[in-house]
Amino acid sequence: IMSNWQYITTWDEEQLATLEDDYNLRGYNQLADGFGVNLHGRNLLVVDIDARNGGVQSAAKLAPILMSCTFVVQTGSGNGSKHYYFYIPEEWRGKALKAHLDITPGIDFKSTGFVVGCGSLHKSGARYEALIGSPGEIGDAPESLLQLLLIPERQREVFEGRTIEYSHDELVSIAHSPA
Repeated sequence: IMSNWQYITTWDEEQLATLEDDYNLRGYNQLADGFGVNLHGRNLLVVDIDARNGGVQSAAKLAPILMSCTFVVQTGSGNGSKHYYFYIPEEWRGKALKAHLDITPGIDFKSTGFVVGCGSLHKSGARYEALIGSPGEIGDAPESLLQLLLIPERQREVFEGRTIEYSHDELVSIAHSPA
């Protein structure tokens, strides 16, 4: 409900009172009605199906993989959008994973940042609800999903007629070096 909520590091008493809505001016308590789940801090991978952008149709391509999910949350939008929660197995932690696949428009694969937590209030007035399982039942991401998302150690591109190979780490170091 509050934009950029995940970037606010400290709260003063006035902000907290506004979030708590003690006087029921808005009809909801943002401290009780909305929270984010820190994915990286929990080694979580969430497959975020966004129905508005074709995610439900794309999810059909991943059906065999998604069927193994033991914690599924329906977002409050009411349009078929869902969050599929998986743990990233220990041997996969620290590997770079893609956030998007060309073959699955409308699906984000989130392993960093935050997602809105189950039980939170959506701006539509509906809540994020567990469809399958609970947070205590989250299982490991299937190897087949992780292989789809793995950013290859080395990539090959043709630039101005030359073939160039580079690793993800090399690309990051270039991006962070002074111009």
